Amino acid sequence: MKQNALLLLLLTTTAYFSVGFYHPDEHFQILELLNIKLTGITHPQIVNWDFTEKMRSWVQPGLYFLVAKLIPSDAFFLAFILRLLHSLLGFFALKKMCDHLFPEKNEQNKALVFTLCTWFVPFILVRTSSESLSASLFLLGASDFLKRKNNFTVAFLWGLSFFVRFQMGVVIAAAIAWSLLFDRRKIKDYSIMIAGFTLAFAIGLACDWWGYQETVFSVWNYFKQNFILQRAKDFGVAPFYYYFVLIFIKGVPPLSIVIMASVLIYWWKFKKDFLTSITFIFFLTHCFIAHKELRFLNFIYLVSPLMLYRLLIGVKNKKWQVPLIVLNFCLLIYLAFTPAHSPVRAYKYIADYMPDVSTFYTPLEEGKKLEFSLMFYQPHLLQTSGFALNTTNQAELNQFKNIITSKYSEKLQLEKFSSCHSQFQLFPDWSYQFNYFNWISRSSLWIIWKCQ
Repeated sequence: MKQNALLLLLLTTTAYFSVGFYHPDEHFQILELLNIKLTGITHPQIVNWDFTEKMRSWVQPGLYFLVAKLIPSDAFFLAFILRLLHSLLGFFALKKMCDHLFPEKNEQNKALVFTLCTWFVPFILVRTSSESLSASLFLLGASDFLKRKNNFTVAFLWGLSFFVRFQMGVVIAAAIAWSLLFDRRKIKDYSIMIAGFTLAFAIGLACDWWGYQETVFSVWNYFKQNFILQRAKDFGVAPFYYYFVLIFIKGVPPLSIVIMASVLIYWWKFKKDFLTSITFIFFLTHCFIAHKELRFLNFIYLVSPLMLYRLLIGVKNKKWQVPLIVLNFCLLIYLAFTPAHSPVRAYKYIADYMPDVSTFYTPLEEGKKLEFSLMFYQPHLLQTSGFALNTTNQAELNQFKNIITSKYSEKLQLEKFSSCHSQFQLFPDWSYQFNYFNWISRSSLWIIWKCQ
């Protein structure tokens, strides 16, 4: 019990501090769709090609809408509740998998701790992304599927997983193929599952009708746009082997090497295993898809610690693990207390301390200016008006009053004016002394100033 309490504390902490998003799709294709239904306003800023082509399922925004109605709150608290619910769902899904994969209670507990304390797992679980929710829904049903029970519930959860993220259809197909080939099941064993899939399918269609206000088959639109018209290639094309490069670099070596090696070894050692079948087919499919992003493989990342732990059982010499454990722990703590998208904190500050301000002035650079793009976090519409900082004098700045900047050079310029004082900044002043890898020039600093 103490172990589970500590793990839930870790997930709650990560859910609380990991505000914002890892990838813009996590926000604009989900939370902003939710915002449309909560406010009744469709802002032009979020009407992208996904929206106009009606190729995104509304199941996930629909689930969030129910939560929002059950727990009325402001956008910031609602986002936290959604992240927390995501983490709890992921916790129980992984716990059920550990209980099935490892027969001994002691090993089940150790495997759960090992998995949830792998540095990237809590960060992925708390994301309000389709990758996170679909993976948790699939794993929640997978343990019952392996035990051959609750087939209706399994199919229903897998059907929802599919409508949350269509790529999970590959995992579901691989799981059923595995059961037919290696688990000696008959096709007739899936008769009850048809009802579960049908209910999920009906919910998917209903959510799309609710979202688009017309009868839409979003899965077909998605397939048409990405595979027939191949519009996904517009976002970049990468070679077959590119995921190995991405995982090596962004997975933090040497930890990334250990994770990649463990998955490859697991595939080789346990060729007919359930986890091998679903992850290998999923990975191979994504290798053949031209457009590649690291987040597309989040499902594999979430189960990779289970694979690694199973390989480590019985390994006696564990001294080599110590430096890896230390590095993993440092990354785990860092991600637990670090915002995923820091500018959300600026929106929170404005909502709490400047609720009556709707217009901020911001420096122009080559005709471009900072914009408030996250409509979900705006209790009232925020806008910016540009001005030329290089040619502005003290008297003019005092007229602007509320200023917001994003660059370090702008910070240095405004600090020269005695009447301008920073009210909020994402990073403390002392952090600028440690400009390792020139992070300051690559970061959006978001500083709110009061000039008077």
